[in-house]
Amino acid sequence: MTYKTFKYDNEVYDDVRVEKCYYKNHLFKSIGIRDYNQRYSYDYYLYKVVNKDTIKINNTDFFGKNYKQLEKIINEKLKASLDDDAKHEELKRCVESINFRYYNFNEFGISFRNNDIVQFNIDYGISMACAPVANGMVEFELNELSKYIN
Repeated sequence: MTYKTFKYDNEVYDDVRVEKCYYKNHLFKSIGIRDYNQRYSYDYYLYKVVNKDTIKINNTDFFGKNYKQLEKIINEKLKASLDDDAKHEELKRCVESINFRYYNFNEFGISFRNNDIVQFNIDYGISMACAPVANGMVEFELNELSKYIN
């Protein structure tokens, strides 16, 4: 099966949400598990579709050799977002609990918000008491990423 454009579908099963997006012979899959407060925690998977098989790959396998430049941009945007959040008194304590570091490209979960918005997600590993800043996300329009995609 070859996908030259998008095929996007979502499924929800009780407390589990499965989001799939096919793009350029690749499957981006997000699986969200709902907690007792109706918040979802996601795991992200990336597969290459070869004939009828799906082969799990890393983010760096999908993106070209310029991924390091994109990795740097994402990290800079994540840091800037946290710095902005720290200016809000109600978020400051939570932001301070994040031990921000430079994130490796394969640590990001990748998802599609729709056919032309790509999201790079990171879980900061802090308590859900700080849910508003427990995860970071950077969005790009797909056409902005074309120079990085294999």
